[in-house]
Amino acid sequence: MTLSTETILQVEKDIAQLYEEHERNIGKMEQSIEDAITQHQQKCAEALSVYRKEKQEEMTKAIEHLRAEELAKQESAIEQLNVSIANQKDELISKITKEVLARYGGIENA
Repeated sequence: MTLSTETILQVEKDIAQLYEEHERNIGKMEQSIEDAITQHQQKCAEALSVYRKEKQEEMTKAIEHLRAEELAKQESAIEQLNVSIANQKDELISKITKEVLARYGGIENA
């Protein structure tokens, strides 16, 4: 069985067309894959950005909370010091008053 030259040329032409179509399809698939990868990367970047923003907000709130706690501790310590100073001042005034009265006022049991 021999094929005619015309048949062989037609088969070669059909094979070439199929090969070209196959190459175009591969190109389309590659582009689709690249597009999907790009979209995935964009979504990941957006998600990461949102995550970072949320974490930054959490950290800011935590820092503000710690600052508020520290400020409250400092205010409490200052108030305690003020009370202590006031008490010491009252004691000192009382002591000085008793000494002055004892020396100059004639109070016997000051």
